[in-house]
Amino acid sequence: MAQATEMPKLDAPPIIEVMCGVFFRPVEGLDPVFVGGWWREVKDDFPRHSLQAAVAELPIFISHGSPPVRSWLISSDDEWVLQIQPDRFYVNWRKRGGAYPRFSGENGVLERAIRELRRFREHCRSELGSDLALSTAELAKVDLVVEGEHWRGPDDLGQVLPVIADIGRLAKSNDVELGLNLVQRRPRGAMHLTLSLSTDTIWGGQIARAAKIETRCIGELVGSEEQQVREAFANLNADANEAFFGIIGPGQLDRFKARK
Repeated sequence: MAQATEMPKLDAPPIIEVMCGVFFRPVEGLDPVFVGGWWREVKDDFPRHSLQAAVAELPIFISHGSPPVRSWLISSDDEWVLQIQPDRFYVNWRKRGGAYPRFSGENGVLERAIRELRRFREHCRSELGSDLALSTAELAKVDLVVEGEHWRGPDDLGQVLPVIADIGRLAKSNDVELGLNLVQRRPRGAMHLTLSLSTDTIWGGQIARAAKIETRCIGELVGSEEQQVREAFANLNADANEAFFGIIGPGQLDRFKARK
């Protein structure tokens, strides 16, 4: 894990999504019907819901019936999403026009994730008679560096993200698509960083050319106690921040209103 070094503070970070998730031993009966019972307890905070295909890195579910699904519970402002399936629980913050609540602090993403996980675990204890056997923590952050807001033209983007300038020397035009994946194995975990450049619809419905930086950090949990989960996410956040600041070019943080 990254060392607890002080990172720069950005008053206008380009972050558009943060996800905190925990994996646990698959729970029989943790299906949309069970989640629906819990939804009655949290409906005021998450009035909307939907069903999505379950997420799985490995085919861990073996069944002759219907495939597992993932339940989404969505806040009224569309910024917060809870995702629940038989082997994992996610809390997502998504940019929808409001300010980023920050990761740390009383009202940050981490404490919100801890509170929602606590509520869900309490319901599982009450209804299932046992706690979730947590095994792994996952943190993902998505940053969007947008043309016209953070950079103007390919040469300027190359200043912000030097790796794009290095790869861009192979291109014969400015109209290119880019996808770069970096996987770094670490003791008891891994970090996945994806950098892409394309023209797409960004938040708010705007069409723009943007570089997307997706950082996903995974770490084994050494225990299921709330403080241990909190510390694991804090360490993963340090890893994600180190990756973000490492990919940004020297002297370019003022584009994101770096605090002096």
